[in-house]
Amino acid sequence: MTKRSSKILVGDLLVKSELVTLAQFADAMPVSLKTGLPVGRVLIASGFLDEEKFKQVLTVQSLIRDHLLSGEAGVEALKLIARDGCSLTQALSNLGETCDYFDSTNRLGEILAEAGIVDEAVLEDTLAVSITTGLPLARVLAMRGNIAEAVAYMALCAQCLIRDGKLDRETAIKAIKLVNENLDSLQSMGIKSRPGAISLRKANSLRLGELLLLSGMVDDKDIIAAVEEGLTDEQPLGKVLTRVGIISEVELGQALAIQEMINNRTLNPDDATYVLSSVKGSGMSLSKATSQTDKLKDGEEELASIDVFLAFLGLGVEADYKALKESCKQNQTSLLDCIKEEKRLDAKIAKPVFDCYELYRSGKLDDDQCAFAVHMMAASGQLDLADLLKRLNWQ
Repeated sequence: MTKRSSKILVGDLLVKSELVTLAQFADAMPVSLKTGLPVGRVLIASGFLDEEKFKQVLTVQSLIRDHLLSGEAGVEALKLIARDGCSLTQALSNLGETCDYFDSTNRLGEILAEAGIVDEAVLEDTLAVSITTGLPLARVLAMRGNIAEAVAYMALCAQCLIRDGKLDRETAIKAIKLVNENLDSLQSMGIKSRPGAISLRKANSLRLGELLLLSGMVDDKDIIAAVEEGLTDEQPLGKVLTRVGIISEVELGQALAIQEMINNRTLNPDDATYVLSSVKGSGMSLSKATSQTDKLKDGEEELASIDVFLAFLGLGVEADYKALKESCKQNQTSLLDCIKEEKRLDAKIAKPVFDCYELYRSGKLDDDQCAFAVHMMAASGQLDLADLLKRLNWQ
């Protein structure tokens, strides 16, 4: 699929897709200019455009803007929506078009609904925010207080594992329900899940919202407030963030330049957040920060250390282990042995967690599999890791 220009206006999409006529659009423009209302809102108020179809238009515009869908495919999908009244998912399927980000987000929404975690109305509203920000659906639901953070964490793990072919849908539904029904069990074992630890980024894609969030340039509340304002004003996320003073025009330009480098495959998403946070934190130039990533890789370990691993699972944060790390270093003892000796973890979950870490270090499980398994064991109270891995076909 060719993904050419990423700049397309709402008006172009509305007219080209025949959701409104050129005459209707022309009638709405003077009213929009006079009142200051976005043209889409004027068209809806005039009865020329349906609210739900307009949301689909904004979703398509966002996908095009982030190079996840070509302009031509977006217009053709909207034509089918206008003609047949189908969903965007169905329209893209009928056209033989694929958009992994959109499809994956929709599938997760269906899983959460089937698990009885959220209802359709909440999902529909949150989906628009998720697509526009580029933040994972489960994370947006947690930010808005619709689901618990542990449920969002488990849902994100499941989404990654389903995408990678390591987990089936039915198991995902059961696991998410299990965690939702046993939040107290996780808490009693000291697990404080952080959905932000899990990123759904792929090899050549990182949405603007997630890039800004992962690099520490904005926080959860800022980005949700901005996107909800942006959906009303029909403004891109970056413009809303600069307009309300959350980031500067220069910072937005740097973020967009990095996003373009990801799209052109000259920078990978894992390095992108480091580059952007370095530019903001130290004031170094974009080119210098980018060149630093190669030097950093030479000295990096590919696998996470035990403190990073535990923080990823929600068993503390890296800062919790800082003093212990220094003490271990002076005593020439490994941090893993120190954590075991000091019994930093709840006795019930300690052995399965350390066993998971060994499997992770040996390459038999990845970090998402470990997170999923630990949360399942903590929620169910069944702490036999070998038995769980057998049931999940992860032997």
